[in-house]
Amino acid sequence: MSAEVKQTKRIEYIDALRGFTMILVVLHHVSLLGFCVESELGRWIVEFRMPLFFFISGFVLYKSSQVWNFSNILVFLKKKITVQILSPFIFFLIYIYVYNENINEFMTPNKAGYWFTFMLFSYFLIYILCQVLFDKFKVKSGIRDLILVFVGLLVFFSAYALSYLFLEKDNQWAGLIGGANLKYFLFFGLGTLVKKHFDTFERWLDATPLVLVSISAYFLMNVFYEPINNSGAIFRFLFILLTACTGIIVVFAFFRKYQACFTSNQLAGKFLQTIGRRTLDIYLLHYFFIPMQMRSAFTIFSEYNLPLIEFVCSLTVAFLIIAVCLGVSSVLRLSPTLGWFLFGAKREYVDKRLVSR
Repeated sequence: MSAEVKQTKRIEYIDALRGFTMILVVLHHVSLLGFCVESELGRWIVEFRMPLFFFISGFVLYKSSQVWNFSNILVFLKKKITVQILSPFIFFLIYIYVYNENINEFMTPNKAGYWFTFMLFSYFLIYILCQVLFDKFKVKSGIRDLILVFVGLLVFFSAYALSYLFLEKDNQWAGLIGGANLKYFLFFGLGTLVKKHFDTFERWLDATPLVLVSISAYFLMNVFYEPINNSGAIFRFLFILLTACTGIIVVFAFFRKYQACFTSNQLAGKFLQTIGRRTLDIYLLHYFFIPMQMRSAFTIFSEYNLPLIEFVCSLTVAFLIIAVCLGVSSVLRLSPTLGWFLFGAKREYVDKRLVSR
């Protein structure tokens, strides 16, 4: 019974963590697209925001009982291709029509903001390919982990090389496959490994100074951001890698330590879990509700360095946008077919019909 309770708590604080990360995503987009500024405070958040998002995606994906044979892979990809390729592409087309963007935007790494799901789908393919090869050649568990980390690091550095070599020359094929965004596969892979060895990871958090070291390292690297950033490409790569990893550890450890505050019985937990269960909905919808006219109305943020005031204003607008997205999502989900196709919601009415038979 205790193991079951413990498992439930883990799921709850992971859902809350997903909600927290989604808030950071909307917050950043409001600041960058709405107010048209990117403060130093915002940079501290950006350093771990997307790595954490992909880390959680890998963490949630991993299941020790999962067997990656042909039939299971087919079922998995069939389910994912709808919500991570077809649905986002529809939202992309609607967005470029509404905002009069060029269809060629799809050939860029950003894809008008809709790059995340396409990248995540490609990570699924890379991860599954690795698992199939591991099974085929009967690679031992520990060696599998090392190879996955190596592949992640290889993709991480290759993605930046690809970005510098091709994207600056406006290479559309390089943009289509994601460019530098490929680097996040490393954190996706680390998420699967943490889930695989979660008991060990928890011991590291509890019995070693890992969290303290991570907090110190993250703070010091940001304090010395300018000299590190001006020290060459290798140091910039290491800065991005280390701030992402230490940021993930600190935030994950915080939600785990205070997981009692993030249960569905607590206000903060219920709030964050509601967002965490609708991250895809919010991601696909929120671009339509960012008021671009804030750029002209709040020029003070581009003229003066007011990071705290900008943060409060951006956060307020972000919460309003998330609330609207949740409302629109709930309306769309009234149709089981739309809910399933657009957001991957389970079509419960199908299960009830089968049970009645």
